[in-house]
Amino acid sequence: MDIEKLRAELEQARESLDFARTKDAEIVRLGRELEQVKRELQAYKDTGLEPEDFKRAFHEDAVLKLAGQALGIAPDRLRELAQADRDGRCVVLPAKPDQTIYQWRIGDDCPSVSRLDGVQINADGEITYPIWCGHLTPEDFGRTVFLTREEAALRREQE
Repeated sequence: MDIEKLRAELEQARESLDFARTKDAEIVRLGRELEQVKRELQAYKDTGLEPEDFKRAFHEDAVLKLAGQALGIAPDRLRELAQADRDGRCVVLPAKPDQTIYQWRIGDDCPSVSRLDGVQINADGEITYPIWCGHLTPEDFGRTVFLTREEAALRREQE
């Protein structure tokens, strides 16, 4: 037999072996996934509940009642907030309108303390907080304006 033919057969055998090893690894991975699915299915079966039982237990009113209890908010208020969010009317402000704030000013050795003077939303939806020397935007909070003296000091140390 010719040496080139033997080399070609050897290469083909190596490729077949590599292919088989790849498939074996894939079979092992799929076997592990199947075992996980079987465990999860058994855990579901162990509850003794049918799919309809879950649907009855987890309808919207029940879920809202549980969420409301966990958060200390009435279910109707959660519905109202969810609807306002869907309508684009819900805004989470970084601070209360009369919040005390802390800012570092050039040359200060401690943060300046100010109080916000309300909150304004212009016709374009831009939110600003008036203060005695101008206004702040939500982006300023956590960057140049802080809600606690500790946050301000930590930021100063990081700079």
